[in-house]
Amino acid sequence: MRTVNRIDIGKRIRGLRDSRRITREEFSEALDITPQFLRDIEAGTRGMSNETLIKIANYFSVTTDFILFSDAPAQDDYIFMDLIHQCPESKRKHLKIIIEQFVDSAVS
Repeated sequence: MRTVNRIDIGKRIRGLRDSRRITREEFSEALDITPQFLRDIEAGTRGMSNETLIKIANYFSVTTDFILFSDAPAQDDYIFMDLIHQCPESKRKHLKIIIEQFVDSAVS
């Protein structure tokens, strides 16, 4: 059984926020929480409700599992996630094909 580590969760949330260059004030407003509460979440000193967790996941287009359990990605991973997020939904199918072809050619 996996365990929840508030400090790691906070690091992932802060990494996502930093990768988008969003201030704590802007992000807390989007989540309808105070900047201090967001600071506490990012520091790992406070937990959050399921509702807030879902809002964060939806905001960044990531899963709640990623926020709760994944190892924090390298900074380059955040850059790729941000680029994918910026890609219009109608073009993501094409982006997936391009990435798959690139990976296939790189491992061949």
